Amino acid sequence: MTKLVQAKCPECGARLKVDPQAAEAKCEYCGSVSPIQVGKKRVVRANPQAPPPAPAIYVPSQRSTWMIYLMSFGLPLLIGGIVLINALRTSGQLSGDGLSGTLSSLAGEKLQWVGYSQPMLLDLNGDQIADPIGRVRLFNLSSSDHTEHVAAFDAVSGKQLWRTEQISDISQSSDSRVALVGNTLLIADPLGMLRGYLPATGQKTWQAVIGERVARMCGAGQGFARVETKDKRALTIALTTGKLTPAGKADPKSPCVGAWSTEKDGSTMGTQKLQRFPFGREPMPKVNGLYADYVLKDTGSGTTVAVGYRTPGTQIPTAAAYTAIKDDGKKGRRGATHSRNISATVHWVTNIPAVNPLTVDEGTPKTGTLGMGRVLFAYEMKNSDAGWRVTCLDAATGRNLWDVAVPKSDTGDVSSIVVSNRQVFVSIWTWLHVFDLATGKFRMTIGTW
Repeated sequence: MTKLVQAKCPECGARLKVDPQAAEAKCEYCGSVSPIQVGKKRVVRANPQAPPPAPAIYVPSQRSTWMIYLMSFGLPLLIGGIVLINALRTSGQLSGDGLSGTLSSLAGEKLQWVGYSQPMLLDLNGDQIADPIGRVRLFNLSSSDHTEHVAAFDAVSGKQLWRTEQISDISQSSDSRVALVGNTLLIADPLGMLRGYLPATGQKTWQAVIGERVARMCGAGQGFARVETKDKRALTIALTTGKLTPAGKADPKSPCVGAWSTEKDGSTMGTQKLQRFPFGREPMPKVNGLYADYVLKDTGSGTTVAVGYRTPGTQIPTAAAYTAIKDDGKKGRRGATHSRNISATVHWVTNIPAVNPLTVDEGTPKTGTLGMGRVLFAYEMKNSDAGWRVTCLDAATGRNLWDVAVPKSDTGDVSSIVVSNRQVFVSIWTWLHVFDLATGKFRMTIGTW
């Protein structure tokens, strides 16, 4: 069946559908009959003795038709695609795979940051800037399948540096554990298998059978890690070989040091979060005007910050820095001192939000960190459409350095804040937002919705 093409009547200008293989065509509007000329128009010298020929209907050849379609539709799509890719790369939405990642997303696959976990930081490419390593999820749009992996990203460009094989599916992700101990990345899957990887390349170097799900992983001296299982066993593992040695019973309340985990309330290399009983053994300090819920400790500088809310009055999120605790009370049955008998040498007390504090959700902000001479908190606005904000305080003086809105934060809660020597990483929903440490300027987003 011959495909009809669009043409114009040379007499009245009406749009016609003509058969390019026919000799002539009749206009259904003015009735004129015109020959059909396919291909390029030929310039013919007029013969003064011959009558003027009937005006012809020019029909482009099939090749010309495809060129017209290409110029009309293909070129704008190509340009639009280039503009889209550049926009995603500039905004940070291009989640690490460059062009291949964008094409896979267009094909129905999305890379999402697992927002309930925190990133682990390590300089992977020698540029003196710590790069984030953390949990990601591949979401297949056509099948709605989720697979969870661990991936590393360049802290400046957001480009994905490497990604592991699947470690679990979405239904079992809470039973997997990820930690960075020394120069070894440890991943424990829900089936009781523990694997060691090189953080710089993501290459797997060994695997060991634990035989039980892992509760947490901590440092255990040079070249070793301590693995505690959910049946309360403890194992020591050699980081270079994966050799396991029984280490007695686990003590879940003991500090987990020397490791960086992806758990949102887990350890980092420089900050400890100690919570009120029964979640921790550290008694709360007594600070006038502050009801403290937890304490942040910088293991490097010794700085300690109590976090809670103002009292009396409106429960505005409040923080106080101190360096000493004086025990002037009685001991309890287990040797712990009651919080009412603890006093502290306080250096500063301040409201956490830099905006109008009465527009902020009352109570203790649940997410905070301490490091690089800074104290950072995430707090939520009372107006849910306004979402969350992150504030940065000087650890020495309590002075507010910056306070910024978290992009796309009306969809979920900020679960963790991690700070490097240059940047601030904020985990929320399916994104990892990156800010400049000095100014709070938004840099990029890793992950998509």
